[in-house]
Amino acid sequence: MGGFDMNIPGESAEYRKARAALLQAEANLRAEVENVAALRRALPEGAARAAAYSFQGVDGKNSALEDLFGGKPSLFIYSFIFEPAAGQGTCPMCCAFLDSFNGAAPHIADRTAIAVIAKASAKDLSELVEDRGWSNLPMYSSAGGSSNTDYNAESADGG
Repeated sequence: MGGFDMNIPGESAEYRKARAALLQAEANLRAEVENVAALRRALPEGAARAAAYSFQGVDGKNSALEDLFGGKPSLFIYSFIFEPAAGQGTCPMCCAFLDSFNGAAPHIADRTAIAVIAKASAKDLSELVEDRGWSNLPMYSSAGGSSNTDYNAESADGG
């Protein structure tokens, strides 16, 4: 198999043997990842939607969950921890992720719809988007809805 029998100048037989074992383990791991992906693709239809969810975009427009797909077969939802009305500021880890995701979003959006959803009001989200420069992230408010608890983005007690 490619690379298993290649030698690096000056390597020991012990190194070559360990390197070949590593390459075989990596090939086995990749095969297992492919097996798991096939199992995921073979999953039957999921559960029926618990409710008719509505989200308010930072533009003030209300969108149903199915609208967030934007005609694409897949939707990536990021549950953003931000609820200033409850005295909660932005999550530093969420912001760090969204800072980097903002740059990748246009490439991902070629094939998959994206929605960043937070309990904050659409107005608060709009202000944050402006401050952070998140021009590529479709942001929505789930305020007043049950989607966060229904889909385990938060516990019943708000955690």
